[in-house]
Amino acid sequence: MIDAPHWTVTGRVTRRREHGKKLLFFDVTVDRELSLPLLASSAESSPKRDRSGDARCCSTATVRNTMPTFEGREVPTFQVVHSMRCYPEGAMDLKRFKCLTKLVMPKAVVRVKGKFGRTKTQELSLFADDLQIVRVQPDPSAVVKMLCNTWCASDDDDDGGGGAGGDEGDSLFDVRYCAEALGGGGGDSSSSSEGEVWFGHKELVRDLQELMLHHPSQFRRECSSIARQLQGLPPHRMRSKPMKIQARDVALLDGGYSTGLREAYAVDSALGEEVETAMGALGGDMSGLLEKLIQNLPCLDPEEKRRRELYMREKKWPQILWIASQVERMLGGLRSPEGGGSSRAAPVRIADVGAGRGDLSLALALKFRDCQFVVIDVNESSLNQGKALAARLKIKNVTFLLQDVKCISRFNEDFDLFIGLHACGGLTDAILEQVSLQRSPASFLICTCCFGKNKDLRPEAFAPAFGRHGEEGCERTLCRLADCQEHDLSSKAMHAVNAGRLRVLEGLVGSAALACTLKAFPRRWSSKNMVLCGEHRSRKTEPLAVKQ
Repeated sequence: MIDAPHWTVTGRVTRRREHGKKLLFFDVTVDRELSLPLLASSAESSPKRDRSGDARCCSTATVRNTMPTFEGREVPTFQVVHSMRCYPEGAMDLKRFKCLTKLVMPKAVVRVKGKFGRTKTQELSLFADDLQIVRVQPDPSAVVKMLCNTWCASDDDDDGGGGAGGDEGDSLFDVRYCAEALGGGGGDSSSSSEGEVWFGHKELVRDLQELMLHHPSQFRRECSSIARQLQGLPPHRMRSKPMKIQARDVALLDGGYSTGLREAYAVDSALGEEVETAMGALGGDMSGLLEKLIQNLPCLDPEEKRRRELYMREKKWPQILWIASQVERMLGGLRSPEGGGSSRAAPVRIADVGAGRGDLSLALALKFRDCQFVVIDVNESSLNQGKALAARLKIKNVTFLLQDVKCISRFNEDFDLFIGLHACGGLTDAILEQVSLQRSPASFLICTCCFGKNKDLRPEAFAPAFGRHGEEGCERTLCRLADCQEHDLSSKAMHAVNAGRLRVLEGLVGSAALACTLKAFPRRWSSKNMVLCGEHRSRKTEPLAVKQ
C-alpha cells in the first residue's frame, strides 16, 4: 500500500460490518456523477416531477467523481476499512468513534480518502484515513443521531453555544457539517456569501434542536420530512383512501332515533350582518395578534410553514373571530345582574379546554380584559409556547394549566363559561361532563371535531349520544360517518351525535337549567363546523339578529 495513490471519492453505502469497537468495514458504490437531494427552500413553492408524473424533490446537488482504479482497472464497488487508530492521538475517543460509525448505514452517502490494498483475506479494500458523512441515511433515526452529535450555535452565543446537541468537547460535528449532512447545503452557493451560508446552516440546526427539546411531536414530523426529501421525495406523503359506506350505515343515520334528534335540535348556520360586523370589529381590535400567532408556528419545512400560515389566515383566524363574536354576546348575560356580574368582585372565569398553545384564549383575552382565561391542556410543550407568547404580548389575564380535563371539577372555583375550538371526539363529552359537575351553573361554547378520537375520555353517561341504547356498533358507525368526506352524510352524522350530546347533558342538569342550541359557522373555514352552545337560563341573552 506504500506506493498506492490516495483516492478521495464520494459514494453510497450498501452494507456495513463492525469488527470490534475500533474497526469498521462497509461497502461503497461510486458513480461518476452522484445527485444529492437538497432540502426545499422557501423560494421553492412546489416539488418537481419526473417523466412519470411523480413528485420529486425540488433541487439537487451534483457530486462528480474520478472513478478509482486499482491495478489498471476501475473499481466502482469496493470495501472500505476505517480504523480509530488513523486519527491523531486525542482527536478521537471510543465513544465518539462509535457515534460516527452508527451513522455509516446503508443508503448514507460518505466521502472517503485513502489507499487501496488487500486485507488478510485478500479482499480489495480502501483503507480510509478520513471519513465524512455527506448525507445521512434517509431515515428519521439517522437525522436524530446527527443532531444529537452536533455542537449547535444558539441565539445567545454567536460562537456556538449549547443547543439540544452535546457540548463542544463531546460533539463530533459542527453546525456546517450537520446542516450539509441533512441536505441543507452542498448545492450551488455562488449567489450567497459565506456569511449567508453560515447563517442558514446555523438557523436550520438550531431550530431543529429547539424542536427536539420543546416540541417533540413537531420534531418527529420534521425528521420524517427530511428523511423523505433525502430520498428525493416531496416533504409530506399525501394519502387518499375512500371510505366504504354500506347501506346499513345510511339506514342507521336515517332511522327514527337519529332523525328525531336532528329535528329536536335544529342547527343555526346563518351568518348575519350583525355577526359579520361584530367579527370585523373584533378583527380590528386583535389585528396584531394574527401575525404573532403565525410567527409562533413551530414548523421548519417551508412548504408546511406556508400551508400552516394559509390555514391560520383563511380558516382558523375566521373561526376565532366567529367564536369571539359568540362569546361577546354570551358575556352580556354573564355580566348582567341576573348572571351575577354586578354582585361579584371576581372577573368572569372562562376555561379553554384542550387548547394547546391557547390561540383562542390569547385572542379573547386581548379583547375581553375583564375576564380571566385558563388554558387547560396535557401537552406541556404547547402550553409553554403559549405562555411565552402571552409574556411577549404582555397579556396578564391568561393562565396556562397542565391538567387533565377530568380533574377540572376538583378546582376550588367554578367556571362561568367553557370554550373549546375543535375539541376532538371524547374531549367534547368530557368537557360537557365538567359542565354538569360544577357546583354553580356554567355556559359553554364548544366546536366539535374528529368524532372517532379520544374515546378514552368519553364518560359512560354520554354513551346514549351515539345510539338509543349506546351500542358500540352505533357509536363506531356514527363516528365514521361524521368523519367521512361525503358532505351530506358527514353533516347528518355530526348533527345527530351533537344533538344526542345536548340531550344527554339536559338529562344530567335538567332542561329547565340550560338553553342548549346547535350553531354552525361557514363550512369554507372547516368541514368540522358544528358548535355546541349552552347558556344557563338565568344568564341567557337574546341572540343577535341575523338575516337568512
